[in-house]
Amino acid sequence: MTPTATDILDDVLTALRATGAFAWIGQAGPDQPPPALPAVRVGLLGHTTQPADDGASLWHELRLELALRTDAPRTAAALGKALELLGRARSALLADPFRGGRTCHLPIGRATELGPVVLGTQARPPLCELRFDLTCRYEEELE
Repeated sequence: MTPTATDILDDVLTALRATGAFAWIGQAGPDQPPPALPAVRVGLLGHTTQPADDGASLWHELRLELALRTDAPRTAAALGKALELLGRARSALLADPFRGGRTCHLPIGRATELGPVVLGTQARPPLCELRFDLTCRYEEELE
């Protein structure tokens, strides 16, 4: 990852921590249970680069997967709690779509975009897991 991509990832983690809604936020592997709930696991899905149309810079696309996990005594309660936390996480991530000036709208897409939410398959009741993608785009000048 580029230094800018690392800064963007740090900004995403900071935005999630600022919600105060999660007991754990980190980058554990998909098969590792989080040490505390509710939790958000952030994983790298991909980082692509392509030349800009004018050839003077590179366009980058950083794709992250966020898995939000929580629990409750009943499945319906766990899902309700997860949806409430999801709203808080998505609001925090969109509060600054430019990630402190690191990302920008490009012809290949918006500065920050959130993908659709899917129900995670690894969590079993009373756990509930919701997943969504986060894509951030930025431009770097060629030297």
